[in-house]
Amino acid sequence: QDSVGNREVKPQIAEATVNLQTAESDFGPSFTLYPNPNSGQLFVKSNGNFADVEVAVNNIFGQVVFVTHRSFTTSTDQEIQLPNLAQGAYLVQFKNKAGKTNVQKLLIVRVD
Repeated sequence: QDSVGNREVKPQIAEATVNLQTAESDFGPSFTLYPNPNSGQLFVKSNGNFADVEVAVNNIFGQVVFVTHRSFTTSTDQEIQLPNLAQGAYLVQFKNKAGKTNVQKLLIVRVD
């Protein structure tokens, strides 16, 4: 105690270590978008065969602005029309039935 009767309290500090890991994905870098940047006519090349893949395009605010379901093969590139998307940056998320995802960046550039 000090001279006025206050008791000294020493703060206790707790330390913790947190490891953040992303879930492993069987998609890996399985999809290539081209041309990138583009004006709304997107082609997707896959290095694997995937059935019923959800393709979602998100704007920079995380809002889903386009969704479709496609099957991908190594032999055929998929064409996806993205009409009326404003010029800017987007994230294209590929999600399989098991919930595993692959995200690619996409730039839309409008040429008038």
